Amino acid sequence: MEYSWTKDRESAVRAAYPRHRAHVDTLEGLWLIGLLNTENETDEPLVTRAMAVFTDDRSAAEFAENDPLFREGLATVTAETGWNPLDYGSGKERSL
Repeated sequence: MEYSWTKDRESAVRAAYPRHRAHVDTLEGLWLIGLLNTENETDEPLVTRAMAVFTDDRSAAEFAENDPLFREGLATVTAETGWNPLDYGSGKERSL
């Protein structure tokens, strides 16, 4: 799941970060989360983008419904994409 917020919301997002982090720490189906590089013609991006990868659709939906960044209208989901992780030990793919 990719999500973003605009530069004018940056201070509000920073203020909400402790609540966001507390929520993220409770998620069982979260595989990884972090900011994405945002490039444009200026040194400062107009939009901050982040990505969260989940092990199942239920966990992704719970994040989008209950995370403070979304509940408080600070961030919006910009893309939801399924993925097929590889099990390197067996060489088999499993679909999520």
